[in-house]
Amino acid sequence: MDRRLRAIVEAIRVQNLKQAWKLANGLDQKKPGWKALEVLKAVILDKWGKTEEADRLLQQLDNDWQEETLQALQLFYDQRRDWSSLADVYQQLWTQNKTTTSLGETCILYYIRAKQYSEAQKVANKLYRSYPSQKHYMAWWILCLILQVRYEQQVDTRILTLAAKLAHKYISESNRVSAVPACFIRLYILLLEHLNEYEQAKQCLRLCVSTSFHNDVLKKDYMEWLADICYREGQQQQYEEAAHLYEQLIVEHQMENYNYWHKWMKCQLKKDTENNMIDDEDALRHFVQCLLEQTNELYCRALFHGSCSTQDTRSLQRRKRTLYMTQMELCQQVATTMCGENSCRIQDWISQQLYAIMQQYLHEMSSLPCCSTDLKVFLPHLKPKERNQLCKDYLLPCTKTLSKESIWTVVEYLWLLLSLDVSSLPFMQTLLDCYIDWAQKDVKPFEHQHADGLILLIVQQLLLLSNDDTSSCSPSRLLQAIQVLEIGKQHSPYNLEFSLFLVVFYSYLGCFENAVEEWNALDLKHIQLLTLSFLLGPSLHRWYDVPWMRWYHKGLSSLEREHREETPQGIFLAIRQQSYETALEMVQFQYKVDHSEALFASTIYAYHESLFYAHRNGIRTSRGFSSDWLRQARIAYRSLIQQWNEQSCLVEDLYILDDHSVWKKGLGMMNPEHWLGRDEKRIDRLRLDYINLRLFLSLLLEEDKGTSVSRTWQLPSWTAVFFDAIKEKNNRKDDEEEILWIEYWYLFWQLMNTLVVYDSSTSSPSMLSFLYEQFYAQWQRCISSLFGWQEQRLTSIEYFPIQFPRCMYYVHHIELYGILSIGYLVDRTRTPHSSSHGDKKNENDCPIYTSILKELIALFRPVDRQTTSMLDDKQWHHIFTLWLEEEQQQLLSTSNHQQYRRLLVKTYLQKIHQLQQDIQYLSKLYKTILPT
Repeated sequence: MDRRLRAIVEAIRVQNLKQAWKLANGLDQKKPGWKALEVLKAVILDKWGKTEEADRLLQQLDNDWQEETLQALQLFYDQRRDWSSLADVYQQLWTQNKTTTSLGETCILYYIRAKQYSEAQKVANKLYRSYPSQKHYMAWWILCLILQVRYEQQVDTRILTLAAKLAHKYISESNRVSAVPACFIRLYILLLEHLNEYEQAKQCLRLCVSTSFHNDVLKKDYMEWLADICYREGQQQQYEEAAHLYEQLIVEHQMENYNYWHKWMKCQLKKDTENNMIDDEDALRHFVQCLLEQTNELYCRALFHGSCSTQDTRSLQRRKRTLYMTQMELCQQVATTMCGENSCRIQDWISQQLYAIMQQYLHEMSSLPCCSTDLKVFLPHLKPKERNQLCKDYLLPCTKTLSKESIWTVVEYLWLLLSLDVSSLPFMQTLLDCYIDWAQKDVKPFEHQHADGLILLIVQQLLLLSNDDTSSCSPSRLLQAIQVLEIGKQHSPYNLEFSLFLVVFYSYLGCFENAVEEWNALDLKHIQLLTLSFLLGPSLHRWYDVPWMRWYHKGLSSLEREHREETPQGIFLAIRQQSYETALEMVQFQYKVDHSEALFASTIYAYHESLFYAHRNGIRTSRGFSSDWLRQARIAYRSLIQQWNEQSCLVEDLYILDDHSVWKKGLGMMNPEHWLGRDEKRIDRLRLDYINLRLFLSLLLEEDKGTSVSRTWQLPSWTAVFFDAIKEKNNRKDDEEEILWIEYWYLFWQLMNTLVVYDSSTSSPSMLSFLYEQFYAQWQRCISSLFGWQEQRLTSIEYFPIQFPRCMYYVHHIELYGILSIGYLVDRTRTPHSSSHGDKKNENDCPIYTSILKELIALFRPVDRQTTSMLDDKQWHHIFTLWLEEEQQQLLSTSNHQQYRRLLVKTYLQKIHQLQQDIQYLSKLYKTILPT
């Protein structure tokens, strides 16, 4: 691109639009009619919200695009996220000049990026037919067909059948099957699976296995694909073939692959039992015993095959671990799926077998730090007798002596002991002294300590010593846990798990400055930060901490934008290098990112913050809503529904991007779901916030209009379906608080809809009055649940992290939406509005309407009840001081503990001051409705 155009592009990227427009106008005078410059001017107009002018400017240009013009068009459509139109441009250019294959390839890329896979496969088909000798274009076509089947779910089976026939013809006409690339074979197999042609797929793979004897890697891949197809087909004869193939894979190729062992074990269970149930206990006992013997026999065969017998001790240990895990999994499967509810004797026998396997495991695996991870899944299937014996023989003795050689074993056994009996653990001070002693002896400070698990054990104990409220943890215990983790970080500064727990604990308490400091210190790739954002984002949104929310949204959008820009290039590179399975995986992950809970939450709260906080001084005056703010609201509304329509966020699944490779879920209260809430519950709350934001903006902008003569705003039909579905879902779980808010918001929007369309000549006053009474009763129930706690627990800081975010929600959602919605209705009564009569409403025409309107105005007035319950800064400081004096139990008698307490007091005083400022702002906003 020309350097003069690059200066304009750089000004656009840094959001200096005035400077970009000035440069564009100056360059336009020197070189009028420059197409690339006109496109850049359209980009500036589009970012200013003048979409119609931008479209009109592009329509005036002819379609004879040059390279720099195409680059400018890429910027224009990328800003709009409209890659489909850009693909149309490339398709038109390729149609005009079909000798340039790069245009057709780029067209396919942008159709894939736009998720229009049907169009992509059409272009790929044309590209293949234009160049039939280029067989990789056939693979492109099949790839696009598979994407179309997976994500659009609307494809003509005749096209799939034709593609399968052409691919089969290409394979059969090759001189030898080994000459066909394995990536093409994989695509062909995936295509046959979508057509349910399993037999043809198996025949092809059997041929590939028989002809790839000279290449062990290819043979292993083909055997694995064939075994997976036989396993998924689900017939007894196929299970036998799959089991035989998995045996070969274990013996000849990869003995320690637990996936092979697990699939082999499942095949053995399925092929020997018709309905996975054996009624006779003796027969079931004999069946399990035979399977355990077969497992040992397979292990021995694999161990002495080839070079396996010459492996070092550590490799043999890993292989034995796989054997024991398979046998324990076998016992678990039998106990859960094949035993009847009343078969106590067989359950006792399985518990004895499981205990015997665990004995061997603990004897052999003492030097591997994996005991708790492996065994905690199977411990619940042990009977009390075997549990007590395990604790007595193996776990308790190892806690009495600690040595550098046995520290791994001790820590892992303690984790197992924790899952059995918490009271049996040594006192946390002893564990901490042990850790500090080991850390200061002979280990370098920058290395990971062998005893880092002791720190996590202490944290677990502190969390278990929390209040009787099992859904939360007291701030005093969390401060002690934070102190212990900080001590651990001094000796193990690169322990990622310590940093992640500090992020969770600090953010739960609302200390976001410290949480962000830990977050910024994480040495992770940007995609890992994206998948770990669920540890920080929900707490920011719960506390509604605006400055840190702004930082978080900016960082998350930057990470998402980088990933969005890099992924298409990676997909295109994978396609050109014929790594089609990699391309499919990248498309799948991008689909999850685009439909992720983190991105959904960030979009909602970013719009909420930019509309109601960044522009809070320019929202409304005494004359009504600001025209500039209405323009910003219209841009936000259209962007919101373009990125997240009701189909994509209310009907389809939203994905939780939790990176298990970085964050390992712990036991009990160390599980992140304890702090963040269930994934399903968190998503339902986000959907409710999305509904409220969208309905308010559509009400204000009158975007959703009905079919009546008045053409006024009406509640969309899909809202009733959503509220009913989410209420029914929470009814099944007896979640009273969630049901309370769902019913409140549904009644609120029903009331708004009725007030907007109310006409005294045609509407029933009693219906309006009844609806208002229902809403008012629900409002009172919500208020009592929000503020009832303060009457009894006003002086307790223990409940502050739970209840204070609820007060923030009340101010930033209930009162804010209420005041602004009533302000909209007041403006409609003051000014003429397009209606069936064309007259403005007044008190004489509809007294019920105006009386309810006045009641609503009084209802959402920010009253002194809130400010008195929040107290002032001096009163809160006195309460916090009393709390510090009352809390005497400390883990360490050091000044550091008081330092963390002072941090908490400072943070909470800032939160209270922010809430008081927000209440004062709502009072000013309220006065714009009734200036007198």
